[in-house]
Amino acid sequence: MQTRHFGLTIAASLVLALALLPVAQAATKDFMDGFKLDTVQSILTEMKGTDFQPTTVEGDPRLIFKMGKTNVLADLYQCQDQVKGCKVLQFLIIYDPVKTDTVENVNKFNLQYLYGKAALDPKDGLISYRMVNGNAGCSRDQLKSEFANFIGVTEVLLKHMKDSSVVAQLPGAQVTTNLSAPLPALPEELMSRLASAPRNSR
Repeated sequence: MQTRHFGLTIAASLVLALALLPVAQAATKDFMDGFKLDTVQSILTEMKGTDFQPTTVEGDPRLIFKMGKTNVLADLYQCQDQVKGCKVLQFLIIYDPVKTDTVENVNKFNLQYLYGKAALDPKDGLISYRMVNGNAGCSRDQLKSEFANFIGVTEVLLKHMKDSSVVAQLPGAQVTTNLSAPLPALPEELMSRLASAPRNSR
């Protein structure tokens, strides 16, 4: 019964994510030349983001902010032209590790859920992230959809990590189900920025 309930919850979350996906249309491209930090911040403010702290990491813009009590990062990459903007935007949330944060559970999530990306940092902190490519332009509505999807999938990830490590009680032993697939490699840009990123407790 618990498995069925969890399956329905995931299905409902993915239906929501699909409903929020950007639809190809002749919409105004607010980010025709790339993402600009002030415009990104204004959109995130509309979506109830608070406590914005603009900064830079390795010369690229970073926006630290909160959604409720959760620390969120918006990192901008490929910012060769600061006037026009940056070509890639990445949303990122990092959580302090708990015992179910294993390579096996992260791989299981990445294999099952098309719209989510999860990883473990070198200190085994859980990471939820989403890359948004702005090379072809992006509208405000598209960016809102991307961020809404990111927040929704992060909630699915947290539930998955809490529920998926099923331990079978055997006389004198505990057995967990493992996957053999290695943890997907993190983008180099992401790895180099983790040390200065705020984490969240669960």
